[in-house]
Amino acid sequence: MLLPRQRRRCTAQLDSGAGGGGGGRRRVGLDWESDRESGHWRRMAKGIKVGSYCGEASEWKGFAQISAPSPTPSSLPSPTNPPASPTAVSWIRANLTPLPPATNVTLLLAGNEILPSPDPNLILSLLPAMRLTQALKSEGFPSIRVSTPHYLGILAPSDGIPSNATFRASYNTELFPSMLQFHRDTKPPFMVNPYPYFSYNPQTLNYALFRPNARIYDPATKLNYTSMFEAQMDAIYTAMVKLGYGDVEVAIGEAGWPTQAEADQVGVGVKEAQDFNEGMLRVCSSGKGTPLMPNRTFETYLFSLFDENQKPGPVDERHFGLFNPDFTPVYDLRLLTDGKGSV
Repeated sequence: MLLPRQRRRCTAQLDSGAGGGGGGRRRVGLDWESDRESGHWRRMAKGIKVGSYCGEASEWKGFAQISAPSPTPSSLPSPTNPPASPTAVSWIRANLTPLPPATNVTLLLAGNEILPSPDPNLILSLLPAMRLTQALKSEGFPSIRVSTPHYLGILAPSDGIPSNATFRASYNTELFPSMLQFHRDTKPPFMVNPYPYFSYNPQTLNYALFRPNARIYDPATKLNYTSMFEAQMDAIYTAMVKLGYGDVEVAIGEAGWPTQAEADQVGVGVKEAQDFNEGMLRVCSSGKGTPLMPNRTFETYLFSLFDENQKPGPVDERHFGLFNPDFTPVYDLRLLTDGKGSV
């Protein structure tokens, strides 16, 4: 199933209104102007899952009126908590225990794309941060899973043929064997953030957007690839198989396509974003699967739910959303409803 995911930079001190309380919501990147608007959002959002990059209970309470059992996957503030430590238990008690019953958290993410960090201590702390099972069970949350999303740079440079893919050498020997064993033992998905948007050029645009194209042939598997997204997914799967972990589930932590970018950039617009996301929906939620992982679905979070009108940086970073900050749709993927039809 394809699930919208809203990526937001959030800090507690910027939060001027929690849950259903008074005051507006101001975040770095996104401005929710009133609780009246966020109440309208909650009514539209019944029956979907929403992800947040914030690690505070005040943030998650804002989704409490989304109809249960709609899970709200959320992210840990940083990957620094060892298993069942007082810090981990304190964080759980501060951010999970106070949540209303309708806020059904099922997935915690220990950071996001941690491995590019120049801080080796942060990287070494990632797997210990994910080992929260004991603390979660002791605090009454045995069904919550823990994972972490990875960028595609975890793969060694290759020619784009999935069968040639492997993890980077240091990850192959020092990190992923133990991390994938954790996933096998505790059953959360291995999460990746595949972004054809950051890999395409004008010649490969159709291949990136699930449009008719010349296809890519993998001579080792004798499989044809009609989309870059499927090739990226199968490259990750191939790297996992080479380490002996082809049985671990794969999930998409985030993926998307912007509707605006710099004026001279080819391949960005509403139609392109809709084509990409609809194509990804067909792969991930229809049971079609990929050439190497056929007849299956993938837990997937679309980046992003809202355009981020206050986010600094390049134009495209502000325009990945399905909705404007005022809740008007940028385009229609038929994921939300206002009670009269899709929005």
